[in-house]
Amino acid sequence: MDERTDLVRGREALGVVKVIGPAMTVLLVVFAGFDAATHPDQIWWRVPTDVVPAVVLAWIVWWQRRGHISAQNAGWYVTAGSLVVSGSVLVTVVYGAQVPIMIYLLIMTMVNSASALTTGQLVVAQTVPVLGPLVAMVSVGGLITSDSFADWIALWLVTLAASIAMFIARERGFREMARIEELLEQQAMEDPVTGLGTRRALEQMFPVVRSSAEVAGLEVFLVFVDVDGLKSVNDGLGHDEGDRVILAVARSIREAARSRDVLVRWGGDEFAVLGIGDAEAAERMEAAIAQRVTVLNPLAGEWVGTVSPGSSTMHPHSCELAALVAAADSDMYRRRRAVRGRRSSDPAALPTSD
Repeated sequence: MDERTDLVRGREALGVVKVIGPAMTVLLVVFAGFDAATHPDQIWWRVPTDVVPAVVLAWIVWWQRRGHISAQNAGWYVTAGSLVVSGSVLVTVVYGAQVPIMIYLLIMTMVNSASALTTGQLVVAQTVPVLGPLVAMVSVGGLITSDSFADWIALWLVTLAASIAMFIARERGFREMARIEELLEQQAMEDPVTGLGTRRALEQMFPVVRSSAEVAGLEVFLVFVDVDGLKSVNDGLGHDEGDRVILAVARSIREAARSRDVLVRWGGDEFAVLGIGDAEAAERMEAAIAQRVTVLNPLAGEWVGTVSPGSSTMHPHSCELAALVAAADSDMYRRRRAVRGRRSSDPAALPTSD
């Protein structure tokens, strides 16, 4: 969960860099032009307080577009940008001796709490906007009168408390988003009826199995299993009974498979087992599954209690999942046609397939 939460935080930080970074850069450039036009006598310090953070933010945006900023480090770039902007505001307060500008520091306190991703980043980002007003109120003579000093301290404390509350709420939001994403991914990876993996799980596990087979010097096999007569069960007895058949086949596969095999409900009435071993290992898997299906038949006398298997094996260095699946699927249909051919003299013995 912690890794997932970090990933959610990182995506949020990348969004800040991509969207807010350019907007703040343009805004600071506009401020530079405004300050140059309205305060020509103070241009020596006003314009740099706008231009320097604009350049830093522009560089961060450019660095991100070059691919050097990732979800793992984006938070610290956001923190650096926040510090530079807060520092420019503090310089304006000190040199301009303008009380209204103090409000911008308090605003930056809230902004930083809304952009910091971790406690460490929050502490670093808040050093200037939190300590800045206190330094300005104490060091700049005449900035704050004695009558209003207590009011400013109260406002500062309220802003600080609100920023901490915002950070905590945002952190809870990150964790909830991570939990939801993990749940959705689990649903995508696990079949809700049988609890076996899905095609997506097979796709993700295939490189792992192939690498293990290569290290062991063995082949990769895929056993495909098609449930015979499931359509007849669904049409004649209802889908609840059909689900009982599906669950029985899934249980059979679990009992027949080894702990390191990947078990998947491919879709509908089809299942797949991905494992390491040669053609004989695949044949043993097929036989074990068929034997367990017969034993665990939940509708004896109403369902034929058989499955149609097919398998394929490939060397790991030349093995691709699509080719492995296609070969196993082809083998299954070839063998099914052969069985039908042998039983053509007794049509009643044929299983009804989907």
